[in-house]
Amino acid sequence: LPPSCAGLPLRRLAALVLVVGMPDVTDPADPLVTELSRLGVGGVFLTGYNVTSATQVGALVRALRTGPAPAPLITTDEERGRGSSFRTLLGSSSSPRTMAATLTPAQVRADGRRLGRSLADLDVDWDFAPLADVDDGPATGVIGDRAFGSMPDVAGRYAQAFARGLRDAGILATAKHFPGHGAVPAGIDPHSRKVLSTASPQQLRTRHLSPFERLIAGDVPVVMLSHVTYGHLDRRRPASMSPAAYRLLRDMGVDGVAITHSVGMGARPPRWKFPPH
Repeated sequence: LPPSCAGLPLRRLAALVLVVGMPDVTDPADPLVTELSRLGVGGVFLTGYNVTSATQVGALVRALRTGPAPAPLITTDEERGRGSSFRTLLGSSSSPRTMAATLTPAQVRADGRRLGRSLADLDVDWDFAPLADVDDGPATGVIGDRAFGSMPDVAGRYAQAFARGLRDAGILATAKHFPGHGAVPAGIDPHSRKVLSTASPQQLRTRHLSPFERLIAGDVPVVMLSHVTYGHLDRRRPASMSPAAYRLLRDMGVDGVAITHSVGMGARPPRWKFPPH
């Protein structure tokens, strides 16, 4: 633990490693906002359900950062295309798959930089993007056109360019969904049910891990682990809760932050009760 955490009670330490959402909360005076500010959670995740206007978002963030505890990081999902939490404020955009097919990596980096500046103007610190998944399924699939491509080299180059654009604007990027959601059969959605990937170690190594290797080599600050269960790693637990998956990540050189996908998803083991994601 860093020296700043020395002596903190267990409750406060636990809060610091949580990123929590606020379903349908838009009012800065909502009791949940006050409670999260008091608890000192490490991050607060804003979605489209928390957004009505730029002024409202600013007031909400200020309320979250007003309290006795350290201010939380403000996070969101802004991937481009259909993966957008701030579409009402930022407008529509091309999907990552379309971007990779029509733009150069330099242009995608510039787009990431513009997006990052817009997020910074909204007091957002951290974006749960880009996807480093390799996906060749239909555009409307669970991953689909949210991925930059169906070839590891394309997915890696464009995801890295997008992450660097966010970094240029001072926004933390997140490589997801490790070790590769594209290894899941089409039509199976971990938001609602357990998902088992039968990808072999060789398939994972030569196809799905390659984009993550590029992003890790480029010092991406955060990696998000998926709720997919990879049979050859751990048949009982999804990657997000599997020591084997974390060992694989650390063996690839990651010594920074690793975060799970939402624990409200259906693919998470049903040990705790959460409302549907």
